[in-house]
Amino acid sequence: MLTATIHFLDGETLTLNVHDFVWGIRTAPINDRPKKISKKNWEKITYDFPNKDEINGPFELNEHIKLGLVPSITKLLNNYTFFFTDDDPGTVFASSKVVKIVSH
Repeated sequence: MLTATIHFLDGETLTLNVHDFVWGIRTAPINDRPKKISKKNWEKITYDFPNKDEINGPFELNEHIKLGLVPSITKLLNNYTFFFTDDDPGTVFASSKVVKIVSH
């Protein structure tokens, strides 16, 4: 079975297999206030609804003939700020903390 190990900045690792399902979380900066909304109203909106996250998925990790799982994983990391797996949705990983990906 094709696998890939993701190494994080803190030394933790995550091993994923071909056909595993992952979810992406895209966060929107709170500072991006639309010009049509006044600063006062924007502060009320962001106070009332502080969670501007968008969760997408699940995405199946597919095998590339030469690069293994690396293209699927890098696409996920490039498009989402955080991600988690179907196996452990209670653990969320930061895409910015990935140091390297090793495909086996």
